[in-house]
Amino acid sequence: MESYDTFTFEEFIVYTLFWLLIIGFFGIVIFFIVAVIKSYKENKIKQEKVRSILNFSFEEKLDDYIQIGITGKSGGYNPQDILKHTFFLVFNESMFRFAIIEILDGALNANEKIEIRSYKTSENIIEEQISTTKTKGRIGRAVVGGALFGGVGAVVGGLTGKSETVTETEIVDYSITVRVDTYHDEIRKFGFTVDPRVAEKWVLRFEKAITTNKEKSGQNHSVSNRLIPISIADEISKLKELQFNGIISEAEFENQKQKLLNS
Repeated sequence: MESYDTFTFEEFIVYTLFWLLIIGFFGIVIFFIVAVIKSYKENKIKQEKVRSILNFSFEEKLDDYIQIGITGKSGGYNPQDILKHTFFLVFNESMFRFAIIEILDGALNANEKIEIRSYKTSENIIEEQISTTKTKGRIGRAVVGGALFGGVGAVVGGLTGKSETVTETEIVDYSITVRVDTYHDEIRKFGFTVDPRVAEKWVLRFEKAITTNKEKSGQNHSVSNRLIPISIADEISKLKELQFNGIISEAEFENQKQKLLNS
């Protein structure tokens, strides 16, 4: 009968280290998974508390909100701890109203209605250089290469091509700065940075709010003491959406906007 030798001491050490490494690896993976789940749950609880505070503080129905930073004020934009000292822009769709709500140490600190006066957007882009090889004329190169150097030349000629580097740009997000009037006749500026889709949503709201505010105050220099129908504000918002998506230029937007205001 064939007999099997027991593990030597060296083999025992190797196997022990191997299983310790496996256990350690899975231990680290489990630790990070638990940490991510815990962080997600904590952030979700904070988000729910923030929404509860904003819902309670805003006189209108809360349809949307976003965290902002206010020029000249401490605190503000704090993604790590949204309950410590932060400002939020809140919005109601039906009444088309905005307000700024300040949260300090997990409780309401200030609530202020505002009117949007102007805004400015700037693109934050990244550039990536990509090398491409044009394959046009590849067969011709192979024929010429074959004529000059034989069969090997045909292969070399067939594989060579013109290489060029193309720089591609991608819009990562938009930084938006907004000028507002408070109900205490105080002018303020605030800003936030969001991805293009969210930026487009808020820009359209700002554009419509500015047009509507001009209607109410009679400050529209193109129309004398005459209210503009709400439908025009909607049309201007649609034009702004076309400009934001690059379908029309800023000059075309301003031209069409003035035509609507003068109609």
